[in-house]
Amino acid sequence: MGAFMPKRLRLALLPCVLSVALPFFAASAALADDTAAPQGGSATDDLQKQLADTRDQLSTALHSFSLLHDENTQLKEDAEKDAADKAALAAQIDSAQRTIAGLTLQAAAATQLEMLRAQLRQSQDQIAAMAAENAKLKLRLALLGPPPAGGMSVPTRPAQP
Repeated sequence: MGAFMPKRLRLALLPCVLSVALPFFAASAALADDTAAPQGGSATDDLQKQLADTRDQLSTALHSFSLLHDENTQLKEDAEKDAADKAALAAQIDSAQRTIAGLTLQAAAATQLEMLRAQLRQSQDQIAAMAAENAKLKLRLALLGPPPAGGMSVPTRPAQP
């Protein structure tokens, strides 16, 4: 297992695993044939060494693939969690925007209400001033007494033809 393994392995390692596995099985078959019919010692030693190297490579490749698979599964789970968090945050933003819109309408209504209150106070002040003036005029009229007899006459009907 002396092969260099980068921190983040790619899923593209699967073809590598298969390319290592095929010679392994071929070497295993050749070793099985050699044990059934023994030949020279050096060929068997070479095949056993090749088989051991292939096993190491296969073990490394399978371990790397397992790590990649685990990492991929974890990334998928993280992505699903992030998507759920994003959806929850989007819902909160929508709710906040609706609340802001409602508060904006309330603020506009409050401003309009304040203007109407000011107009009402002004109208009440005008009514009070007119009532005071009316009371003064009535008092003055009462103090003047009845009108002189010749000053104003009762209107009569015009002559009928």
